Amino acid sequence: MTKNGDRRGEPVGLDAAGRDFADGLYLAKAEGCEAFISFGEDFANAANALGGIKVRAP
Repeated sequence: MTKNGDRRGEPVGLDAAGRDFADGLYLAKAEGCEAFISFGEDFANAANALGGIKVRAP
């Protein structure tokens, strides 16, 4: 979590919620990108709930 309480791109928080840790790391580094593609539909749903970069599952 950042100083202002922003939780976007927080790989540890997503991992603790049972999501893929590697995707969380990649998402954290994708700041400024238009979209992020993941094969994990659960991960995409969890990341999209946090806001920020749109995460899509094919």
